[in-house]
Amino acid sequence: MRSVADEHRTWGWTMNGVDRPWRAYDLEQFIKRYEKAEKGSRDDLLIIFPKLWESKSFYLDITRSLLNSLDPKRYRSIRIRPYPSKKEMKVAAFEVVADSRVTVSPFEESVAQEAANSRIVLHVNVPTTSFLEAVSVDHPSVGLLMNEYPTDIVKPYYQWFQDNGVLHSRIESVATHLNDIDIGHWWGGIKKSEEYIVYKERFAGYHSL
Repeated sequence: MRSVADEHRTWGWTMNGVDRPWRAYDLEQFIKRYEKAEKGSRDDLLIIFPKLWESKSFYLDITRSLLNSLDPKRYRSIRIRPYPSKKEMKVAAFEVVADSRVTVSPFEESVAQEAANSRIVLHVNVPTTSFLEAVSVDHPSVGLLMNEYPTDIVKPYYQWFQDNGVLHSRIESVATHLNDIDIGHWWGGIKKSEEYIVYKERFAGYHSL
């Protein structure tokens, strides 16, 4: 824990005196896999979930709400990526979703490959590693913000992301945003903005040793 550590190694940022920018090994692997992956638009939307634990019914409910609200003409192919622990159990949890547009990931590809083959990714329960991974490669993304106690260092960025449609507090807002935007035009503006660039450098950057 940071509060008792002599040194706390981070992905690149420094929040207090014990933090030391270090190598983000998982992030590096994601970037390498993403760069090697065949880019395409097999899926209009990739939804990445955290560990379900006892909140399975909550995540199923928001999934159904999202699917009921998304424009079926714009989002014809939707892939769900559960958290990879106990894969069979997680896949089965989402197979109850009755929607012909939905494919539950069989985990035959890495998450980087699946992201590369999607037009946009929805990260459920930000903060999450997958959001930082997507930012690191500038892949179009939206997220459901569930951080009730963000640190002061990240609050301004979260607010900017919310003001610009990247992060949302409700799944209904995510659906409305996805239905309204031209993904390429909207994301093109996001990734060129100063706020996004600074966030990427500060939180999704990594330092070589």
